[in-house]
Amino acid sequence: NTAREPFNNKDYRKALNYAIDKQSIVDAVYLGKASVANTIVNPTVFGSDQKVGKIDYNPEVAKELLEKSGVKNKIIKIMSNDNPVRLQAAQIIQANLKEVGINAEIETVEWGTYLQMTAQGDFDVFIGGWVAGTSDSDIVLFPLLHSSYKGGAGNRANFENSEYDRLVELGRKSTESSERIEAYSKAQEILAEENPLVPLYYKNENMGLNKRIKNFIPVANTIHNYAAIEVQ
Repeated sequence: NTAREPFNNKDYRKALNYAIDKQSIVDAVYLGKASVANTIVNPTVFGSDQKVGKIDYNPEVAKELLEKSGVKNKIIKIMSNDNPVRLQAAQIIQANLKEVGINAEIETVEWGTYLQMTAQGDFDVFIGGWVAGTSDSDIVLFPLLHSSYKGGAGNRANFENSEYDRLVELGRKSTESSERIEAYSKAQEILAEENPLVPLYYKNENMGLNKRIKNFIPVANTIHNYAAIEVQ
């Protein structure tokens, strides 16, 4: 929540990113069936730039950034709904933050309360997820972080950056693929510097398929077309 102290401090936010061992979450929670995220835009999505945003787990750098931030002895709350996968991730994050001197409490709420409190800005940090249903960066970068979408509309981090807004607006309006890719790349560079969200992981969509099923083609956004399926 960038509208609340100490998360309005850029160095503090960046320290959180360095402090979290995302690979441990992938290994322990997903048993390796996921990959560490560099940016909030999944690599299968148009406009994702995997060359920007990569922050490796480094608790020593996290400690340096915390010192630079000037924030002392702040107890923070990690909000999660009662999804067991998110709760496991929260526990790992809690342990990671403890290692760099941040005391974190986990607050578990039911789904309706989770949506209401995050929409109203009544939280410190929360664990969430997003599906890029259109396979285009616009469906990620605009609703999650454009300043006009603050609160329940999607920008629950309450992030505001005029240059970021300009870039994602350009990506939405332009009909030139190269111009859109450049705009989205620069927008992701801003996020890598500002850290309004900490990208954790891209989870795999694992599917079991009966050998009697023919002509099923999986789609990356999980909105599958079942019309051509045959059962033998």
